[in-house]
Amino acid sequence: MTHEVLDSPGAGRKVIRGGGLRAGGYLVSIALSIVAAPLLIRHLGVADYGRYLTVISLITIVAGVSEAGLNALGLREHALGDAERGRAALRHLVGLRLTMTVAGVVLAVGFALAADYTTAQVVGAGLAGLGLALVVVQETYAIPLQTSLRLGWVTAIEVLKQVGTVSAIAALVLADAGLEPFFAVSIFANGLALAVTAVVTRGQGGRAPAFDRASWWSLVRDTIPFAVATALGIIYFRITIVLLSLVSTEDQVGYFSAAFRIVEVLSGMPWLVVTAVFPILVRAARDDPARLRHAVGRLTHVAALTGAGLAIGLLLGAPFAIAVIAGEDFNPSIAVLRIQAAAVLGTFLLATWGYSLLSVRRYRALLAGNVVALVAAAAVTLALAPSMGARGAAVATVVAEFTLACCYLAALLGGPEDVRLDVRWLPAALLAAAAAIAVPLVLGLPALLAALLGGVIYLAVLWVGRAIPPELFEALPFRGRGTA
Repeated sequence: MTHEVLDSPGAGRKVIRGGGLRAGGYLVSIALSIVAAPLLIRHLGVADYGRYLTVISLITIVAGVSEAGLNALGLREHALGDAERGRAALRHLVGLRLTMTVAGVVLAVGFALAADYTTAQVVGAGLAGLGLALVVVQETYAIPLQTSLRLGWVTAIEVLKQVGTVSAIAALVLADAGLEPFFAVSIFANGLALAVTAVVTRGQGGRAPAFDRASWWSLVRDTIPFAVATALGIIYFRITIVLLSLVSTEDQVGYFSAAFRIVEVLSGMPWLVVTAVFPILVRAARDDPARLRHAVGRLTHVAALTGAGLAIGLLLGAPFAIAVIAGEDFNPSIAVLRIQAAAVLGTFLLATWGYSLLSVRRYRALLAGNVVALVAAAAVTLALAPSMGARGAAVATVVAEFTLACCYLAALLGGPEDVRLDVRWLPAALLAAAAAIAVPLVLGLPALLAALLGGVIYLAVLWVGRAIPPELFEALPFRGRGTA
């Protein structure tokens, strides 16, 4: 069934609609987080919120290292293999990921102790680690939903997870809880998502994790460079806050954390959308190079336009976003967020080009790019953060994102797949971005109105300049049946 769906003429249209649905669900999740974030940040205050996000960043690094690209590997195996092979792969992947996660959490707790973090932070690392173990199982057993393009269920489960997170945070704030219990929120939310996933995927994947080292090795031996690249990708994006916590003050960490959290939430969108397309990229890479080249070109086009639009909105609306999310105590975060806004565009591009390289098994190119990005992030943070604080760390984030994007693009264009990008839409996009930023700033509008007007101008100029891909309109339900 999976292969029939992925190879069908309507697969492209299903992916566009499914990707749009996932993006819509992600926007709903963002809206929910807008409810939760102010409650959490204002309740904890500058110092405690900095401590909270430091631990969450530490566990997120563990998640990236222990995940090591295995979820993408599971998607590929399930998209290419038969049902029995897919089920076996899922069981082995769960066992491997759980083992690596437990080891990573133990190391994270040890680091928290060695770094002389507070008791609440040390305990919090353990609690957040348990929540991570639950999401490992949930994400792996949700793979059949993605490869069969049942993206409505994928979206619903993601939104449900966010509802659980918001509900738990609100309950803890009402109970006037201290820092420590907030680290357990992920246990409740991820446990809820796992329960629903188990019901929806009943019969599509093995339930018991498999702990067979020989089978683990057969799965990952050809993808070790990609596994290391994925781990480094998680580390470089969050190494800035860890290094900042070591070379700057708690207040600077708090200011950076508020802005970083907003950017981090928005930066999750491209990964969700590109993951929806990934099974088709895998099939095209094996069977239809022309289809692959077309898909990469269109994905790049959409990623650039969407990422630039969100970056412009964030740049213009930064004062409003910080006021709503964090309050006036975090006013220094406004400048930090405006710097980090550019990173959103970089993330959209590198997500697209990274998954394109993965689909053609260019693992060493992925690894090399992430090594360069990690070095850039660490070097710029250590160079700027001691004197510039949160703003220096923000510059490091932007530099790292675009460094990695450029590395991926160079590898993609210079590879044997003969990928070429049609950029005839670029002049109209640049004009749209310039107009969207300049007009609201010249008018001196309040932040929210500036962001809204900038968005309208951006879309209008793109429309007039015919820079919006026609496939997006053809996939709309009321436009009838288009082509894949």
